[in-house]
Amino acid sequence: LLSRESIGVSVESGTATRTPGLAHASVVTSVYGHARSRHTDGSEADEPVAFVGSIGPTHMDYPATMSAVRAVASYLTGFLAGDGEP
Repeated sequence: LLSRESIGVSVESGTATRTPGLAHASVVTSVYGHARSRHTDGSEADEPVAFVGSIGPTHMDYPATMSAVRAVASYLTGFLAGDGEP
């Protein structure tokens, strides 16, 4: 189950993004929302709905950007679950 408290943040920088156009940038992402999905073996699991993120220079303020991405992902997860405000 993907809970609001368990939303993690991923950071890829420079060539680690594996995207030539982002070789001098950083990408900060997190998943949000959850939907129940059934696997081919019959098991069910909560899967992320989508990703939210920020692209910026490699010298960005990482703590602030990670906090902002985490907060937006948490808000979107709550909103999709019906406990957020419009």
